[in-house]
Amino acid sequence: MSAIADPTTEDLTVSDPPSNSRLTWRRFAAGAEFRLLVQVAHLVGWQVASRGLGFIGAVWAARCLGPEKLGQSGIVILGIGQLAFLVNLNQDNLLVRAYKQLGDAAARESLVNAAMSFRVLISAACFVAALVGIWAADLSPAWQFTCYAGLPMILIQINQPLWLMQAVGKVSLNYKLAAVSSIVALGLYFLFLRPGAAAGTEVVIQGLAQGIALLWGWKLVTDLSSIRIHFAPAKDFLRRVADEGKWLAMIGVANYLYTAMTLPLLGYLGSFKDVGLMRSALSVTGVCTQINAVLFVLIYPKFIDWYRADVRSYWNRQRGVAAFFFTLLSPLAVGLFYLLPFVYPKVYGEEFTAAAIPCAWLVAAKCIATVNNMFTLGLLAQGKDRQVSLLVIATAPAGLAGNLLAIPAYGLMGCALVDFAREVVVLMAAYWMCRQANREAITTNDDAPELDGASDERMPGDLADFK
Repeated sequence: MSAIADPTTEDLTVSDPPSNSRLTWRRFAAGAEFRLLVQVAHLVGWQVASRGLGFIGAVWAARCLGPEKLGQSGIVILGIGQLAFLVNLNQDNLLVRAYKQLGDAAARESLVNAAMSFRVLISAACFVAALVGIWAADLSPAWQFTCYAGLPMILIQINQPLWLMQAVGKVSLNYKLAAVSSIVALGLYFLFLRPGAAAGTEVVIQGLAQGIALLWGWKLVTDLSSIRIHFAPAKDFLRRVADEGKWLAMIGVANYLYTAMTLPLLGYLGSFKDVGLMRSALSVTGVCTQINAVLFVLIYPKFIDWYRADVRSYWNRQRGVAAFFFTLLSPLAVGLFYLLPFVYPKVYGEEFTAAAIPCAWLVAAKCIATVNNMFTLGLLAQGKDRQVSLLVIATAPAGLAGNLLAIPAYGLMGCALVDFAREVVVLMAAYWMCRQANREAITTNDDAPELDGASDERMPGDLADFK
């Protein structure tokens, strides 16, 4: 049976393994889904290694600097991260899609040059603005040194090559380089960070480690000698971002505001105890968030390939991937409702028992988010940025409104239930929107050519292409 069903049929199916066979363990272990899980586990493993090394470094820095100086360096590092986020605002999604849609090397090189010109120039402008601000501000010498030490990190964090790694299929490089950065930072901590050191010392060390990873990353994905920084392509790229990327930027802003406002609302409308309970739950759901991030960088470029290769089978591929993750994650989400009430107090202490069931609801919400991401990413791969943006803009304020009503009455449990309900609504709406978009795409591409080759050949960009 062909991996791609007859394109003349109304309801198309993609089978790997074939739909008329039972999904035994042997078939699963040999199939694309298993290879995807192995790929996710591989990247999560690198991420765990990176965070483990970072944790050791954080403990060493805390012991050397103390709470006040650690807070100073933390504010500078966090502030630069927020600045980089505001400059990006989902710009990477636009770049990955544009790169995939370009057919020749010259056009792709031009895109890389334009994006690099834009980011280098805007990061340089941020650098100068921050430099003038620090010079004009009435800061103590210790704060001045810490802020000046963070200036190079503005250039580093805004010019990350993750989008190009996604586009060329070298996603694992990002996670490996993060581990390299953690190793370098840890070594520099042990060499130069001593009790009584200035807060800016940690910022300098972080900047050096991230700078090494940045240069190495760009060297591995492109020829640095071919990059030319010019104002004209940067201006053209800014115009393109303003035109094509405005909806992606709105998605980033809406999601950021919803996430950033949850804890403050819980503390204001509930209690600081609820905030403490929520932080313990977020340490659990953070694992799910990281896995979703890994899935995003893996699957989004593939969705673009699938859509470009065969519009007709694209919808069935989306549904297949979504159904796979729903089947995989549903038992986990249900099982945590029985498991966490016993495990939670043993890990965090008896005073955190009240967070066990809300934590289970929050994990269930993350599992639903994994499934609905398969549809929202599918829409983004088709260029339906406006639809996804309107969906997020509608549900984010609705989630905040739900928190305003639920937190005073139910505290942390109300907040968790609102988050779960929001993800369910997004899932249903994204499924419907995706279904409509794919029907429209098939209708307007009735004359799309069939894939040449033998019937047992895979379509380019299939899950089996994960390497």
